[in-house]
Amino acid sequence: MKDLFKKIDVNNDGNITLQELDACLSDANNSPSVISDLQNLREGLRLSGEDSLKWRDFIAMTMDRNLAFQEDNLEMVFEHFKSSGRDHLVISDIVDLVGGSEKQAMEIMKMVDENSDGRIDFSEFRKMMQEEKI
Repeated sequence: MKDLFKKIDVNNDGNITLQELDACLSDANNSPSVISDLQNLREGLRLSGEDSLKWRDFIAMTMDRNLAFQEDNLEMVFEHFKSSGRDHLVISDIVDLVGGSEKQAMEIMKMVDENSDGRIDFSEFRKMMQEEKI
């Protein structure tokens, strides 16, 4: 991230202006993923005229976007794994997911089901994925 910030900050004053960001976006040497990330950042900025963005603010905005993206991806994965019509994972979903026995699924359920209600809701799933319990 620091390298990207330095690349955008062409005058090396520790601030990114809207003009510097736009110049970087028009640079054909950037990869498509960098351009996409910068366009998303550009759309989220409230810069105008001579306003600028400091390194700390750049990192904060980038991290906020990454966290939101991660949350969206987790929700998509959770939706994929659970049976239709339910708002949670049950033993049969875990058996389908890991391809193992019901006994293995029960062990996973015990590790992840924090409130012991026999199902895994999205908050439990998110915590499992973030802590890598399994």
